[in-house]
Amino acid sequence: GSTLRSSNDMNNLAWACVLGPDAVPDLERVVKLAERSVASGRSYANLNTLGVALYRAGRYQDSINKLTMAVAAHGQGGGPQDWFFLAMAHKRLGNEAEAEDVSQDVFLKAYERFAELSQSPTAGGWLKTVTRNRFEYRRIYEGGNEPNEPTQRAR
Repeated sequence: GSTLRSSNDMNNLAWACVLGPDAVPDLERVVKLAERSVASGRSYANLNTLGVALYRAGRYQDSINKLTMAVAAHGQGGGPQDWFFLAMAHKRLGNEAEAEDVSQDVFLKAYERFAELSQSPTAGGWLKTVTRNRFEYRRIYEGGNEPNEPTQRAR
């Protein structure tokens, strides 16, 4: 078979494996792939994927650490997916107040970018991502229902 050589290829494969809960049976292999991707090219996208992979693998504190690094690497305060996964990881660790603060940051970010997003052809994808991640958050922590479709990435 072919070997994944580029950081981007490794990152894209790892991301596909963490799109939804329980998408793959062995999440530690996905974490290792995402770690290789970060080692090959430390970028926002690679750090974000590693943070989400760690979250999906149940390594919540490690997830918080990597997602915080991703937010810093982003240069504009991170993306909504960073903040939702940060909120969920904090909630899983019992940090209720921090989880709520992070959730509010997501909505503030969406509000601040409303004018930009309303003119963007990718706004629908961005808002879809925010909405699906919020549904996942509600399903896990507030007893809401999650759509059956996996979360999609919008960057």
